[in-house]
Amino acid sequence: MCLTKVSLNTCIALLAAGLAPARAQSFITATPRASQRAVTSQRIALTDITITYHRPLVNGRKVWGGIVPFGNVWRAAYWLQEKVNLDEALKWSDRSIQIEERFDNLMTKGGVLEALNRATDAAAARTRAMEIGNATQVYFYGRQLQTQKQKAQAISVYRTVAKRFPQHWLGHMAQARAFVADGDFAGAIKEVRAAAAAGAPDAQKPNMETLIKRLESKEDING
Repeated sequence: MCLTKVSLNTCIALLAAGLAPARAQSFITATPRASQRAVTSQRIALTDITITYHRPLVNGRKVWGGIVPFGNVWRAAYWLQEKVNLDEALKWSDRSIQIEERFDNLMTKGGVLEALNRATDAAAARTRAMEIGNATQVYFYGRQLQTQKQKAQAISVYRTVAKRFPQHWLGHMAQARAFVADGDFAGAIKEVRAAAAAGAPDAQKPNMETLIKRLESKEDING
């Protein structure tokens, strides 16, 4: 390890003698990568999710309105979160849906309409999202409602998942939660075991065993 002012020959000599110049620094400096590494983690229901990604630097490029075009549903979702520009957010939601109708843009539209006090239209948008969403999207929407203490709405969503995806492992989990709401703990235990046998990820199975023990104690897992 040598100061840049110290010649290479001097450094070699000192190192050979087992010495090193004071306040030394490496000749090789690790420069930051153009896209720096980042990691984010969150636990959602029974799943621990970790995403490792790289964040590209702007590097003189036009990002908003360039690389990332205006009009994507994220813009409406941001306005909804901040409760600003809601009329504009509704326009962007509709534009996104016109390009491609998806669960996420329909749910965003439903949220915007609710914020605009248009409850009937909001319910219609969410109903459509329930119709086209996949098992994971709809089930975890129910879990989201549950964490928001909207128990009745969550149970309704679980019943929808169980009806639409009866063979999917999340369909069985949804039916288990619906059975708990009906007071049928034996049926709920049967459904959790069916979920484990229907393709549930191995990482989820220890959590399912814990859930079964809670159900054997007749605990309301929807509380």
